[in-house]
Amino acid sequence: MLYRIFIMLLALSTLGLTACGGSDDDNNPPTQNEPEPEPEPEPEPEPEPEPEPEPEPEPEPEPEPEPEPEPEPEPEPEPEPEPEPEPEPEPEPEPEPEPEPEPEPEPEPEPEPEPEPEPEPEPEPEPEPEPEPEPEPEPEPEPEPEPEPEFATIDSSGNVSFDMGWTSDEGTNFSSISGGYSYEPNASSQQLYFRAETPMDLRGKVLTLTYSASSDYKGSGANLQPFIQSLSENGSPGEWCWIGNADVSTTEVEVSCVIPDEPDWNITDDTGFKAGMHTNGDTVTGSVSVTKAVLADPPEPSSTVNVDMENSWRGNNSGAIEYVANGVELTPTVEGGGAVFDVVSPVNFNSATIEYEFTVDSTYLDAGYSLQAFIQEKSVWAGEFSNGWIDNSVLSSGTFTYTIPASGWNIAHDAGVQVGIQAPGDSGATREGSVVIHSVTINYAE
Repeated sequence: MLYRIFIMLLALSTLGLTACGGSDDDNNPPTQNEPEPEPEPEPEPEPEPEPEPEPEPEPEPEPEPEPEPEPEPEPEPEPEPEPEPEPEPEPEPEPEPEPEPEPEPEPEPEPEPEPEPEPEPEPEPEPEPEPEPEPEPEPEPEPEPEPEPEFATIDSSGNVSFDMGWTSDEGTNFSSISGGYSYEPNASSQQLYFRAETPMDLRGKVLTLTYSASSDYKGSGANLQPFIQSLSENGSPGEWCWIGNADVSTTEVEVSCVIPDEPDWNITDDTGFKAGMHTNGDTVTGSVSVTKAVLADPPEPSSTVNVDMENSWRGNNSGAIEYVANGVELTPTVEGGGAVFDVVSPVNFNSATIEYEFTVDSTYLDAGYSLQAFIQEKSVWAGEFSNGWIDNSVLSSGTFTYTIPASGWNIAHDAGVQVGIQAPGDSGATREGSVVIHSVTINYAE
């Protein structure tokens, strides 16, 4: 746009110069200006955002032609003046410099990243508060002393009371029965016992228990052991006697256990002791009861002893016994089945005699069976049988005297001796019928 204004101003100035020329030129018609050379097209500038259009200038009015002068008398011709040199063409105006493109705004410098704040130093851990001293535990109250165990009393004859002092191991269903106590053991080494006070000299004393076991107990195959034991921390001294399962009785019988005549059994302190029944076996079921207990000195040797026919007997080797009005009834059931009682040892049976009174029923007699009296050590089960044969032919007499050999039967150990009568034989053959033993008398030689 500036360029066009410049051209127009240049044209007007040229026209003004021509109109003001000398007289010679007055006769000449005005010279028409040569057309202006068209400017070379400008190179199209790079498109810019179109500015708002400027208002175009109004075109200037063309100068009116001057009036022609009146003709003057022609003067003598003068030499034609040399034509004025044509004005040199005006240099083409330099193209308007392209407007420099507005510099792109420099991108705002990226803000320098703010320096990462230095990590705040970790606060020093607050010192752990010193633990408050644990309050001293309140002293545990001293356990109340266990109540003193009740003790059974033992009178001057050795009879043990049943009103106090008896118990059994835990879990064995200890119970009171008529005349005594019962328990239901379920494992080996479980006990039914009484406690007694010491000091007491127990050397050589005899513990005698009247007991019975249930058929379930005997059927379980378990054994029994009468025992006596100190209540000291190590349980010493102690003595355990033996009743093998075959000798376990399902009816009330007496069994004895002799305490060794040794210094340890003179208990001089107040530890006390316990005594009773002790189970022994892989399988134990059923029940055991005790209805009498005696702890006494052994009986003085006597030349004659009448055997108790109401308590002391038991079945032996499958023999079954029953207390009847006039004695002890034996039903052998098989060969070897018998009825026995125990004699405490040490004892001297050399040359002793044992007298039997009995009655054999017709079934046993008519079957032709015989009987056999015998004596047997319980520690090694050595026995004497040869002198005790009672032939069927003499059974109806109802009496028999059994003589012990003169030597070999002075028993020094304390395992005891069993004495009795049986159906002879060991084949296991059945035996029918029964025998009632009315009385037994032992006559010691010394």
